[in-house]
Amino acid sequence: MPTSVYIAGITAAILVGLSKAGLPGVGLPGVLLLVIAFPPEQAGLAVGTVLPILIVGDIFAVLWFRHHARWNRLWWLFPFVLVGMLPGWLVLRYVPDVVLRILIGVVVLGLIVGEYARRRYSERHVPHTWSLTGLTGALSGFCTIIAHAAGPVMTVYLVSQGLPKRQFIGTAAWFFFILNVTKVPLYFASGDITAETLRFDMVVAPFAIVGGLLGVVILSRISQWLFDALALSLAAVAALWLIADSLM
Repeated sequence: MPTSVYIAGITAAILVGLSKAGLPGVGLPGVLLLVIAFPPEQAGLAVGTVLPILIVGDIFAVLWFRHHARWNRLWWLFPFVLVGMLPGWLVLRYVPDVVLRILIGVVVLGLIVGEYARRRYSERHVPHTWSLTGLTGALSGFCTIIAHAAGPVMTVYLVSQGLPKRQFIGTAAWFFFILNVTKVPLYFASGDITAETLRFDMVVAPFAIVGGLLGVVILSRISQWLFDALALSLAAVAALWLIADSLM
């Protein structure tokens, strides 16, 4: 692969590590950076290449924050995630990529607006409803198959739960580790993970650990209020980036 792709891959891996351990929301721009670096006709391979990088970041975050996970916020999500993954896989094969990315971006922006409205009007009961849990799970499953884009969806959900920042990171770490590992057979079956992409990942994926260590340092230096504000703001930026990249 060209040197430019390796540079994009290393940058993406660092951003993924940051998102897994300190700044949720910066991972999606990293994923898009790598996707853009690949030739247009290799978009599927680009998405498959990203998956091992994400898993390395997940492993780092799970090991570092494993004691902070709130499993009661996760168990009810997984059945809905599976419900969303199946149509996501079907749509990935038959619906134009540009339409899917715009749709994901619009949905995430809608969730962010809803979260700010909830905070403005103090509707504290909303985050614990079955409807939000089901919507979050299904959208996460759908978006993660389409473009590894479940991060902004889960960011809005976990912020709405009022979790302290380390519980936020630990809960998200386990969720995405389980989610991403379940996707591996699907991408192998579709041919989007190959021997060549795995060789590429062996070079760039370790840089996700570098990003993770940077994320841990940042996490220890910011307040809970700033963490929540950054998480939602970066999720919004990621969603807007997704839309803008699709329209270019």
